[in-house]
Amino acid sequence: MLSLRSIARVLLPACALGAGTFLSACSDSNGPGSASGNNLSVAVATMPTAAVGKIVGSGAAGVSLDRHVPDAAGTHTLVITSAAVSLTRIELATIDSAGCANDDHPEPDDDRCHHLETGPLLVQLPTDSSVITMLTLPLPAGTYRALEAKIRPVRAQDDGGSAFLTAHPEFANVSVRVTGTFDGTPFTFSGDANSNLELGFDPPITVGSSATTVTVHVSINRWFADRDGNLIDPSTANSGGANEQLVNDNVRRSFHAFEDNGHHGDDGHGDDGFDDHGNDGNGHDGGDDHGGDGRVVH
Repeated sequence: MLSLRSIARVLLPACALGAGTFLSACSDSNGPGSASGNNLSVAVATMPTAAVGKIVGSGAAGVSLDRHVPDAAGTHTLVITSAAVSLTRIELATIDSAGCANDDHPEPDDDRCHHLETGPLLVQLPTDSSVITMLTLPLPAGTYRALEAKIRPVRAQDDGGSAFLTAHPEFANVSVRVTGTFDGTPFTFSGDANSNLELGFDPPITVGSSATTVTVHVSINRWFADRDGNLIDPSTANSGGANEQLVNDNVRRSFHAFEDNGHHGDDGHGDDGFDDHGNDGNGHDGGDDHGGDGRVVH
């Protein structure tokens, strides 16, 4: 792992989502979206390669189409109608930084980090092929080697946590929520995945005065499948269910980040970026097919 010395922390105030909105822009006048000189956009996408999945629906403008997830065995049908995750921290790591604390409250006098206030963010993932910009902000010029984020349930004592949970009570003790149908039966999955995500850029990205876009691809097609691609019933992955750990692990391994100035939602490697090698559970990365992309540090 490269030696790291500074982290640029991205300001993420709690953002409420409208009923028909993928991602809400932050309306706080002090937030990054309203600042002049914005040179970085962070987007999100979920559409896999053409051979991996398809969408179904009417195709009406501005409406997310349901995601039909294929089953390797051809036995089950899974349709995802909505998927959302809560993030309590997001930051970009410079190429020469040593990293900062993995918790949500780094020491204010830590000169390794460039600090901005953080707060919970609810990310509503598109179920169609859209690449949705979730925030735009000014970032110090430099070369960055990774996007780091914390996925976990929001707590009332977090900065902005009480307001977040008031606006989204369904996310109490929940960091991932998915609705849809399995074999035609409606389901709601509420998971509590808790992990520090370190998503390496390959190659590192250079941010200057011109606009740069980083896309976070989330492989939602892989969330409710075993290692052989066989679908599992999402209702068996809720708290205490037989597949709870499997799905929480799949969620953690499904994030992948890359420079995407063309807003293609695809890094060009020809797959969906899922970390098939996984993590040994002790913070040691097993690697993946992209030279470090999608690494998960527990």
